Amino acid sequence: MGIATNSPSTFSNYTNVTLQGGSAGVNLDFKDSGGNRTHAIVSTSTEFIVETGNTDPLIFKTNNSEALRIDSSGNVGLATSDISGFGGTYKGLDVAYKGSGLAGRTDNPTFDMRSNLFYDGSNYKYGEGSTTAGILSVGGAQLIFSNAPSGTAGATATVTERMRISSDGTVGIGNSTSSSFSSSANNLVVGSGSGSEGITIFGGAESNIFFSDGTGAPSIGRIEYSHLAEDMKFYVNNTQSLNITGGKVDVVGTLDIEEVYEKVATNTGTSGTLTFNTNQYAVEYYTANQTANRTINFSAVNSNLAVGQSLTCAVLLTQGSTAYYLNAYQVDGSSVTPKWQGGTAPTGGNASSIDAYSFTIIKTADATFTVLASITQFA
Repeated sequence: MGIATNSPSTFSNYTNVTLQGGSAGVNLDFKDSGGNRTHAIVSTSTEFIVETGNTDPLIFKTNNSEALRIDSSGNVGLATSDISGFGGTYKGLDVAYKGSGLAGRTDNPTFDMRSNLFYDGSNYKYGEGSTTAGILSVGGAQLIFSNAPSGTAGATATVTERMRISSDGTVGIGNSTSSSFSSSANNLVVGSGSGSEGITIFGGAESNIFFSDGTGAPSIGRIEYSHLAEDMKFYVNNTQSLNITGGKVDVVGTLDIEEVYEKVATNTGTSGTLTFNTNQYAVEYYTANQTANRTINFSAVNSNLAVGQSLTCAVLLTQGSTAYYLNAYQVDGSSVTPKWQGGTAPTGGNASSIDAYSFTIIKTADATFTVLASITQFA
């Protein structure tokens, strides 16, 4: 059948209706009972238009089920008839679930991928159900990843930024200003600067951080933590330089030290066995006048020293008018006989003085030690 044409199109096995318009095009209008135009299909030389003349949505169905809906604001629902109530400059596409899909803005090129979220012009709202929500926003040459906890459909969502890839390629996790940090180390910035924050490497046999100047196996720095040996190793130029294990630091090679500040433990004890914990300090100062001769026991020695290693420590004993001295010596609870400077062991202390004892303990075999000692009077 032809309308406004005497030569309708013909297709085998099809029933055809042909509309032929003038030079401007052709319209197929739909009117209500009052003769008012409500909807139309318009074809021109440059456009094919399906339009509604009121706020009715435009709906497409397949197999008698709705497949696509376009509301009067230009928002689109694909496989959903309940479209998010976008507001302000936001327009969007919901896919199968209210609040989930894509969104853009009419006032700038920002583009969002959304899960259970939409912007109503004032706030982010939950789309459907009570699930968690998230959004990836692309705009201004940057990517912003944000999320929100579970909430009620239609309620205002508290959206928190979690990660940002800025236009200069720097990445902030929990930080939105990675570009403002030192350009020497702002490729990845972690943390907001508030509270306790950090990075965890979840490894098996070992966990590593590499510092490389090329691919493959170039000269590199490396920090390795062994979960089997429970130690941490530091490598410089592919060579191990430092090992930390069990509260002990081993330096591989030469250690260049400009200044050392040693911890001095103070004690007011005046009698009984004096326990010197070699794990905690190198100097112990007894500030009260001693009242008896004493035994000294150096603890945590055998477990910390390898054969061929040594440690040196000092004990300062304050003496009153009656002086006392250290007259028995132990390493890890076992008696030892020190070798004294000058060849003679002390037989007493020095009155009204501070007696400074120095001990160097050398491990010659397991639980076997040579102890070198001296005493100096300070008054």
